[in-house]
Amino acid sequence: MVDDNPDRIERLMNEIATLKVQVAEVQSLRQAEARVMEYLGTQTEPVDEDRIHDAVATRRATIQRTLRKCVDDGQVKRSGAGRKGDPYRYQIAGIPVPDMDAVPENENPKEDGSDDDETANTSTGGGTSSVNRSNGEWKMEP
Repeated sequence: MVDDNPDRIERLMNEIATLKVQVAEVQSLRQAEARVMEYLGTQTEPVDEDRIHDAVATRRATIQRTLRKCVDDGQVKRSGAGRKGDPYRYQIAGIPVPDMDAVPENENPKEDGSDDDETANTSTGGGTSSVNRSNGEWKMEP
């Protein structure tokens, strides 16, 4: 049965156009994630967003969104305060981040014998979008 209702056809055409935009956005985010991870994998020190942007040559907003996702997923570590003079720096998780303020262990032994590590809050805020991530994957949501 063919439905010739013009309103329904127009609504379906709009839905198709929306889906095409969402698919393109998901593809763009996945490609950006692959390029960012590939670039970070070649770096021996944490790098800031400007260097990542120059190397990856993708829209800055896409890189920022990709980096937030990778940090949230634990694939990438973020250091720095995220402000002028101390920008965020990123590197592949599992590669130790040098602590420039650290005192060598033999010069500042802990008196109580504890082995406590400091932890940093690496959570980031995120906006809502019709394209979101779930279980580490970029996905479209209705």
